[in-house]
Amino acid sequence: AFLTNTQSTSLNLKRTLVRGNIFDNKNATVEVAIGMKRADNPIVLANNYWGTSDPFDVLARVRDGRQSMSWELAIVSPIYTDIQMTNSTDLRNHPSNYMLPNG
Repeated sequence: AFLTNTQSTSLNLKRTLVRGNIFDNKNATVEVAIGMKRADNPIVLANNYWGTSDPFDVLARVRDGRQSMSWELAIVSPIYTDIQMTNSTDLRNHPSNYMLPNG
């Protein structure tokens, strides 16, 4: 269980993995905002459904090191292309792969 802290806490994690989620809020300009670099390790957002399979649309919904070098990078590939999370695609093979870190 998490306890209430009276001060901010920084975690120095080697790897953060967020998967199996549905990020499909059409009203949100950003679905996931990655914080400041702490451990120089990317945040893994692979195997989630984003409401689209277009890599540019997916990346536009993530605020990470692509917008500021002081923020940690996020790896979003592969992504699920259906809300049932049965079909996926690897975005690193897409022409937009220059925007995706190897992971």
